[in-house]
Amino acid sequence: MPEKDRIVPILNLISLSELQEWTTASYDFIRNANISKIRELIKKTKTNTDNYLHKKIISDLEKLTLNIALCRGGKLLQTDYDNLKENIKKLKNQSYLPRPFNFLTDDLYNKVEKFNKSDLSQLMLALAEWRFEHNYFQQLITLLQEFTLTLALQKST
Repeated sequence: MPEKDRIVPILNLISLSELQEWTTASYDFIRNANISKIRELIKKTKTNTDNYLHKKIISDLEKLTLNIALCRGGKLLQTDYDNLKENIKKLKNQSYLPRPFNFLTDDLYNKVEKFNKSDLSQLMLALAEWRFEHNYFQQLITLLQEFTLTLALQKST
């Protein structure tokens, strides 16, 4: 059959491509603690709405990952984890984000769900687990050494 006589369906794969980009960006954050791909995708998202919410979440996640990587214990204790979790929940059904991102926000939420400033022991264990998952072994050792000293001093007083 000659090429000009063939009937070939035309498929629009833009949605599939967007889903793949968001999935890759979320995976990169969940596995590697890298928020930069999500930041780039949100910047590319065309919207007329106020972008304050997602800019705040991206900024908070960047600060969190940097503070974890650099062992900034004081700043980790000052972080408002409840506000971060609440903002991630709000992000879930924003109309300007692709619908598949709604499911990926659950993964983002689960990543920070264990962080709870009101219980120091739980927070330190969650931070230790984060560091172990992301191969921050030196930071993990530092955290556990400092946390052990903190616990010992708390018990002695």
